[in-house]
Amino acid sequence: CESENKYHTIFENTGTATLIVEDDTTISLANKEVERLFHYTRDELEGKKSWKDFKLQEDIEQLMEYHRLRRVNPEAAPKNYEMKVIDRFGSLRDVYVTVAMIPGTSKSVVSLLEITHLKNMERALTKSEALYRNLFENASIGMFQISPEGGFLRCNKAFSEMLGYESPEEVVSSVFNTATNLHTTPENRDLILSTLEEREWFYGEIPHIRKDGSIMIGKMAIRRMLNSDGTIAYLEGIAEDITEKKKVEEQLKRYAEEITDLYENAPCGYHSLAEDGTYLRVNRTELSWLGYSREEMVGKMKFSDLLSAEEKALFMTKFSDFKKRGWARDHEYTVIRKDGSRLPVLINATAVSDENGRYLMSRGSLFDNSDRKHAEESLLEREKELRVKAQNLQEVNTTLNVLL
Repeated sequence: CESENKYHTIFENTGTATLIVEDDTTISLANKEVERLFHYTRDELEGKKSWKDFKLQEDIEQLMEYHRLRRVNPEAAPKNYEMKVIDRFGSLRDVYVTVAMIPGTSKSVVSLLEITHLKNMERALTKSEALYRNLFENASIGMFQISPEGGFLRCNKAFSEMLGYESPEEVVSSVFNTATNLHTTPENRDLILSTLEEREWFYGEIPHIRKDGSIMIGKMAIRRMLNSDGTIAYLEGIAEDITEKKKVEEQLKRYAEEITDLYENAPCGYHSLAEDGTYLRVNRTELSWLGYSREEMVGKMKFSDLLSAEEKALFMTKFSDFKKRGWARDHEYTVIRKDGSRLPVLINATAVSDENGRYLMSRGSLFDNSDRKHAEESLLEREKELRVKAQNLQEVNTTLNVLL
């Protein structure tokens, strides 16, 4: 009796759903964990239900084969396996099954450890891995994993195409060391590793050598994946081919430099004036003519500051008309240089306005008018001489007429 009580205590407190199953698969005894697992009471189970009542139909034949084999050759029959069971409400539960024959009887002890949560996690992990693998392999950006020694562990098709290889497999089998086979200089890999010692991610633009020897500029994001002991398991990263983008940027940069050079060193002065006539922009040519530095003029001086009192009043009138009209042609002024000397200039300008027609600034060109002024003065002097000569000739003619 004491032995039976001890056995019953163990049976009730195994921590797993445990059944005693008869040879005909009828459940003869069930513990409280079976009630929790299947949502049946022991009175509803014991002597009334078969373990086949809780199995999927497609599994029953295989389980019956295990049952027959266990009676004939217990050692040959599987003792542990995973399967699904159905509870009272039709819900499926994943269980880990352990079966053992009771010596000297035709009965079996069946233990059912519910592993539904673990199986759900496993299925979720499998799904997640499949999703990651699909994302990795079919991403439009390059993705890769590199060993601590510098060889490729894997890469996707996008990355292999960036490097000019036929497939990811060719990259893995061909590039044994990224420092010497892929980077244009070994120092690039050293830079990546040293950066990752200080920060979680490396971001940068790294030149790569393609299969054909040409250069691919990759915009990279790389991080370390560590083992449990803190050592590097591998480096993983993503890459974007920005080779063409860099070429365009270089072309735009050269174009901008050419435009800047053309503006700054044009054979005439260029400037922009604010609504009150203050210099907003001025090129190097005009600065050299006036003798001022850019810092002295931009945002500090007005164009009218370069004029005499009488011309300043004339400019303010013309500038007011210009802002309304939007253009000015061949306005003549004499500007006073920083050293006090004077320079005749000729100005043409157009106004820049916003969508409401409000004046923003001018775009003006300033020409050295010295030669033209000298030519005009020479012409006036010549005309004066001719008038004097004409007057003298007329007087001679008058005298001759009197004498005649």
